[in-house]
Amino acid sequence: ILDDYCALLAATELYRAAQKPDYRDAADRRANQLMARLTTSGKYRDYWRADDGTRPYFHPSDAGLPVISLIDYSGIASPEQQARVRDAVARSLRFELSVTSEVNNPFGYARQLVRMGDGSVRTAYFFPHDTEAAPWWQGEDARLASLAAAARMAAPMFTDDPGFQEQLEKYAWNQLHWILGRNPFDASLMMGSGHGFAPYMFFESFKYTSAPGGIVNGITAAINDEDGIAWNEGYAATGADDDWRWTEQWLPHAAWYLYAVSLPH
Repeated sequence: ILDDYCALLAATELYRAAQKPDYRDAADRRANQLMARLTTSGKYRDYWRADDGTRPYFHPSDAGLPVISLIDYSGIASPEQQARVRDAVARSLRFELSVTSEVNNPFGYARQLVRMGDGSVRTAYFFPHDTEAAPWWQGEDARLASLAAAARMAAPMFTDDPGFQEQLEKYAWNQLHWILGRNPFDASLMMGSGHGFAPYMFFESFKYTSAPGGIVNGITAAINDEDGIAWNEGYAATGADDDWRWTEQWLPHAAWYLYAVSLPH
């Protein structure tokens, strides 16, 4: 799926720049391949599959890119393809809304369909600790902001469904509000904005400092409980250099946040 949405973005931009039919043909092929990845397995309907089977696509920073790449492509697509894109975008985002609302979720945090290390599939708030990327896992502020961007980009496509538009805008702003401090820890995840933000402490030192305006990795599942929640647990609590999981800044967080809030209302 990464190949599909990255190549789709590239082919779309190349067509805009050069107006060569070959580029639009390539974009059409990639868009069709991407839209064919919407799948249903068990009780989960219209999620993105990452492979040729039923593995769900979940990503700690770019979860919104499949929808965003399709919306970007729709600007060069034929009317027939635009209708297909609109349908695929609606199906995907309705799935995101349903997963997010399937449990008590007072902050409207974007939940996700994930595959655990043992191959089981479940919905969860946070990125699992036992994926193929283990022991890597961290807060997902970029994921939240990318989904906010996807929802905000999609909303204008559904003027005939104001209720759906309102759901998308609410979903989007819930993610951005979470980053700025409307979360269970009452902590702004953007350094220098609001209150409760946490500087990055590398082995309880200021060896690396945080830049004002930067966004940190953010809140995660608890270290020993995938259904728990954790934020800024220092060396004294973890006995390891795990501070980065929460308080290290990363450009994708800020980039997606800026993109999401810069979109027109």
